[in-house]
Formats: sequence, C-alpha cells, structure tokens
Amino acid sequence: MVNATLHPTGGKEGEPGNLAFAVHRSTDNPDEFWLYETWESQEAVDAHESGPAFVQYKDRLRPLVDGDTVLFGNVTPIAVLGYEA
Repeated sequence: MVNATLHPTGGKEGEPGNLAFAVHRSTDNPDEFWLYETWESQEAVDAHESGPAFVQYKDRLRPLVDGDTVLFGNVTPIAVLGYEA
C-alpha cells in the first residue's frame, strides 16, 4: 500500500501543475492513510484526473482500499511551510 501511494504515476516525477503530493500514515491505525495534493489550477486537476496515469493509479489502489472509508474534499491552502498560496 505504501509503495502504491508514494508513486502515483509509477515514477517519482510530479505531473504538470502539481505543486505538492504528500502521503501520511496514521499513528493510531497503521491501515489508515492520508493523501494530500496541491494543484496550481482546476484545469491541472482536470487534466490529472482524466489522464491514463490517474486511472492506473486508482486501479492499483482499488483492491487495497475499502471504498466506504474513502473521503474526498476540496480545500484552499491557508498556510503551508515552504508553499506560497
């Protein structure tokens, strides 16, 4: 699971428009992961989500994740060390 989440496109390079990609593991539950992405625009998100790498990433994760436990949300960064909004 960790390797699958760390390399969403199969490599270490980011995608165009991706400013940050982070994976966290819960200290209370080792089966709980938090993934955060920051994109420069909605267009970059749309391109990412419609591309083949994203489809392959979801296909790799799907058997490892209980779909009822997945939460999605959109937020705007207020303050992140090393990142200027």
